[in-house]
Amino acid sequence: MAKFGLIGHPLSHSKSPFIHHFFLGKEYSLLDIQERELKSFLAEDQDLNVTIPYKEKVIPFLKNLSPEAREIGAVNTIHHRVGYNTDASGFADCLKAHGFKAKDKNVLVFGTGGASKAISYILRQEGANVQLVSRYKKENTILYDEIGKVNYQAVVNCTPLGMYPNMNESIAKYLDFSRMEWLVDIVANPLRTKLLQEAGCPSIGGLEMLVRQAAKADEIFSGKMISEEEIQACLRALCFEQRNIVFIGMAMAGKSTIAKAFDAQTVEMDEIIVEQEGLSISRLFQEKGEAYFRKKELEVAKEVSRLNHQVISTGGGVILNEEAMTYLRANGLLVWVKRDIDRMILENNRPLYASKEDLYRVYQERKERYAYYADVELDNNRSIEEAIVSLKEKLK
Repeated sequence: MAKFGLIGHPLSHSKSPFIHHFFLGKEYSLLDIQERELKSFLAEDQDLNVTIPYKEKVIPFLKNLSPEAREIGAVNTIHHRVGYNTDASGFADCLKAHGFKAKDKNVLVFGTGGASKAISYILRQEGANVQLVSRYKKENTILYDEIGKVNYQAVVNCTPLGMYPNMNESIAKYLDFSRMEWLVDIVANPLRTKLLQEAGCPSIGGLEMLVRQAAKADEIFSGKMISEEEIQACLRALCFEQRNIVFIGMAMAGKSTIAKAFDAQTVEMDEIIVEQEGLSISRLFQEKGEAYFRKKELEVAKEVSRLNHQVISTGGGVILNEEAMTYLRANGLLVWVKRDIDRMILENNRPLYASKEDLYRVYQERKERYAYYADVELDNNRSIEEAIVSLKEKLK
């Protein structure tokens, strides 16, 4: 029986079954096979995608290769025993969709693996000057610490730096964003890598490239065009399943109330800390100090950042910890809940606020950070019902 699916080894959780079913409505399998099985497995006429470590190893067992697959030397799509490379065409589609120009641009491509080869092929086809960057000295590459010596206008990250679970890693420290016109990071998990968070230029994330290369493969399998509307619908569906809604803002602004009204299964970071420590937040501040609390807050931020499709309510000071925010932003859409200080009701269990004057002072210290991290701002100077209606409208 002909197979329709992804071959590789080992295969962990993959978004490919969701994406290909979305476009073609067919069951799609993850086919974890050993290298010794390739020859017999590929003797059948079937529709397959190929991932590491087999993108080059499948080639001897195919009848033919498309021109781009032959030039790149790697295959990620097989149809009628002909090998194609839709990493290349998917990347080209990303550039086109966003209006990113490569012609006559100096582009740094980090990494030298299969994805780097496919992307470099397209960039050269588009008229770019490609400079490969590697951790180790190789022919036609420069090292990371040599980047400052070269001129560049665009960057593509083809390394796993920043990939889950190592979400605090990034090539950003090597880059001068003031030079850059655009950036592509092919890491698809998390949705927003640290590199994308820090980029000061237009950018594309890896999930979009994953979807667009899958669409190109499905066009080969089915013989039908997949529209831009279908691609955008697939991206929205994937983001909806993976994205968390993360509420930030001052204590007593109504984060928890809004969050629980939005979703009763809210994840409360402060409640997790209280449960783990066996102390209230105010007692934790008194007995172990704010520095200890912020360390615990970072641990919990890392923990909850691994969740998907959750509503998360944070403590008011989490925005003071840059590393914690990197984790929360990775798969999170951040909603800044705003409420006038005069409308806030002081509570005895708040360790930093003895008076309204304390609230004003802390707000002035933090408001720029809230604004920097917020994807959405929510006015909570009205009824909960009105705030929820407004939030749902903003999240469409």
